[in-house]
Amino acid sequence: MYKFTGQVYLGSSVGNAGPPGETEISKHNPQRIIKLIELCSFDSLEPGTLNLNVDESVVKFLKNLNPDWLEPPNEINPPNDHYDIHYKRGGYKYFSGVIIKDIYSIKIIARIGAVNPLPNTVEIYSNQKVRNKLALNDGDKIDVYILGVAV
Repeated sequence: MYKFTGQVYLGSSVGNAGPPGETEISKHNPQRIIKLIELCSFDSLEPGTLNLNVDESVVKFLKNLNPDWLEPPNEINPPNDHYDIHYKRGGYKYFSGVIIKDIYSIKIIARIGAVNPLPNTVEIYSNQKVRNKLALNDGDKIDVYILGVAV
């Protein structure tokens, strides 16, 4: 098991300041949703991701780790004119894990870009609204545990 701490922050899609968010991208990629549901034995997947600011050593560690699933860029259907983002990232690496805060634990999937990940960023998928369930606000810190890793 590999543990890291992340700080919650709003994603780039908020206020249309950046590229489309995961909620929009997922609409064009139902195969991704199916694979993520299978990966963690979820009944469903909440739209979007929880964005965590992490120490760059976390991103480097995950980049060198074999993922539970490697999504190649040629299998991603981007919305609108953002056709090159997934190629810039080299696809995506997905890791099964758990977030623990107080008495709650939530099964999650953590994601980074496979080749060129966003600096200091890990995205979190879940079958629950993690922000709501754990009463998280921007700036809050949470512990994430990546499963199946011998450290």
